[in-house]
Amino acid sequence: MRDGKLSPVGEPRKARVAPSIRTTESSRPLNGASQGRPVDSLSATIRAAVAAEIDRLRDELTEVVSARPLKRLIDRNELCQSLGVSAPIIRRLEDDGMPMVRLGEVGRYDLDQVLQWLETRNAVEPANGESQQNGS
Repeated sequence: MRDGKLSPVGEPRKARVAPSIRTTESSRPLNGASQGRPVDSLSATIRAAVAAEIDRLRDELTEVVSARPLKRLIDRNELCQSLGVSAPIIRRLEDDGMPMVRLGEVGRYDLDQVLQWLETRNAVEPANGESQQNGS
């Protein structure tokens, strides 16, 4: 193949061919992989299809990443400062099910998720606290 054109019949092929699909003197594939089409044409078709799929996936990934910004995770000390509480209280909240991402031995927190969890938890707790106070 020269610049996308097939070699004329009778000219020796100059393109490299993978060992599994070497051609005979008549330029026919030994394994029938291209079903009568020259190997270079099949190779170019595959390369074009793969390149198109890579471009499509790259575009799709770009859309996903730009649509969902990455959230910054904070460590326990930053969470303590943000909430104005001590580390033992954070540990107790973790035991109660506070959302956390564990990276190895270290916990990280999404402040928005933690605040939402605390709001939900606090909305339920006053009812329980009131019933205990009224019952005492």
